[in-house]
Amino acid sequence: MRFSQAMLLVLCCAACAPEQGPAGPPPGSVVMKVQFLDARSGGPVSGLEVCAAEREDVPCAHTGDDGKVELALPAREEIMLSCVVRTHVPMYMTLVTPGEAFDVGVFRLLDSVVGNLFAAGGGGLQDPANGIVLVNVYDDLVNRTSRVAGATADLAPLAGVGPVFGGSNGLPDHSLSASTTGGPMAFFNVPPGPRKVVLTHPGKQCAGGFGWPGTTALELRTQVFPGGMSTVTFICPP
Repeated sequence: MRFSQAMLLVLCCAACAPEQGPAGPPPGSVVMKVQFLDARSGGPVSGLEVCAAEREDVPCAHTGDDGKVELALPAREEIMLSCVVRTHVPMYMTLVTPGEAFDVGVFRLLDSVVGNLFAAGGGGLQDPANGIVLVNVYDDLVNRTSRVAGATADLAPLAGVGPVFGGSNGLPDHSLSASTTGGPMAFFNVPPGPRKVVLTHPGKQCAGGFGWPGTTALELRTQVFPGGMSTVTFICPP
């Protein structure tokens, strides 16, 4: 069999072509890394669908067996990260994406059993058409393992029930008047739409962590979705 000079050149170029590396994020996007763990067992949550809520232009991704996922997100934008799997309560992380790749560490999800107990602690039946605003207060943004006691918060526009503060077991306790080291505070039965959370702490200098910035350092904005928990995080260093 004879090959023309042109065919030999094509075959040679194809054989010698360098291997293509992994594709980078789309133009104008940054890669976010995060790991999802179960809040009760500490084990990884696999098969979780992670999406930019209400952004059909952004492809979703799924966590692996280790609960980890990487997702390309639009850079320098306000994003509600939708985290949905059948075994756990739908969560919405409130994020502002930076201009470069970033790692938000570990986020913990409530399984359906704990989530139902938590929702019942709101003092009434949680309407599936409404959502919950979960307010975390930690002493640092990196590890997020030590909660801060003594904080309270206001929701605007005011709606639903709250704030209700998590007790030593992490579940809502209506006898409490401020946050504890045991769990988050929450606003229940909040209709869908934009909300602002304003934090108050009488003895610490606090600031917003994860959330959309408001008009002051102690104000974070978020978006409420039906049947889900929308989270914001404040930091009060020691």
